[in-house]
Amino acid sequence: MTAEPTRSAAGAVYLEFLIAFVPIFLFFLGIVQLAFIASAKLVVKHAAVMGARSAIVVLEDDHSEYKTEGFGVIDYRGGRARRPSFETTLSGVQRWFGNEATNVDHALFYSRGGPRLRDIRFAVYMPLLAISPSIDQIGLWFGIDRNPYAQPSRAGESLRSAIGEHPELRFAAGLLYNRVAAAITFPTGPGADSFVRSAFGPNDTVTVRVTYLYPCAVPLASRFVCNSLLDIAGVGRSLSEIGRTIENIGPSDIPSLQQQYQSISRDLPRRAGRYRQIAHELSYAEIPGLLLPMMLTSTYFVALRAEASMPIQGADYYRR
Repeated sequence: MTAEPTRSAAGAVYLEFLIAFVPIFLFFLGIVQLAFIASAKLVVKHAAVMGARSAIVVLEDDHSEYKTEGFGVIDYRGGRARRPSFETTLSGVQRWFGNEATNVDHALFYSRGGPRLRDIRFAVYMPLLAISPSIDQIGLWFGIDRNPYAQPSRAGESLRSAIGEHPELRFAAGLLYNRVAAAITFPTGPGADSFVRSAFGPNDTVTVRVTYLYPCAVPLASRFVCNSLLDIAGVGRSLSEIGRTIENIGPSDIPSLQQQYQSISRDLPRRAGRYRQIAHELSYAEIPGLLLPMMLTSTYFVALRAEASMPIQGADYYRR
């Protein structure tokens, strides 16, 4: 007579712990990411208020620095003659390799905007430095380790890197990042999609809107809460469909691929949907050209918008 085999219960508690821990841990990371986004919304709202307070002063200021512009003028495209330092460096590299003469238009990489808009932007950028990514975080986007001798645990995403260790690094990176990821626009009214094209009067009401790309850096949770920059632009899903189609393409599949491409192109405006206006507003950033390399990274963002309205209390004798 053979004995009935006994069943061991060893490891059952450990297995139950793993089953229960994973969803709870993901829930915790999601709460942390949502808390970061909520605090960032408050900062962006404060930045919009600071921009409005600056605008009601700068638009009617008679300072000698604004003599090239009229009163109440907002020039989004001006200032292309001023090259930022990295653009000057790029030209130096081209001359070094014997390519001094180039016909490439680098207008998207210039610091754009007239002197009045420049000062209003500066008032908005200062609060945004508190939520801008650090140099370490930006390095992770492009696979660059700022410190090659750091421990391997710091080379990837972590909650520690999402919080940030050195405020000075966040400040230094924000000086450039905010010029790329923050757009300051002047809608015709609260919630309006159109922007003011003419000059403001001395007693008009100014509405300042801040559109900001806040980077989501919490591991795992960022993939569920935020979107890639391609998705925000409205083309992420379309590019994924095209990529899956051409993976195993043969000569006989070219006509069907062309039809599918045309179908996706026609459907692209609908897919862009609510992100279309955000993408349009981001084109008014100071250096929008640097958004292009950010699209190639696997970083996730959330587009935050806030606006504030204040009346201009101009002095008519300035205009005489």
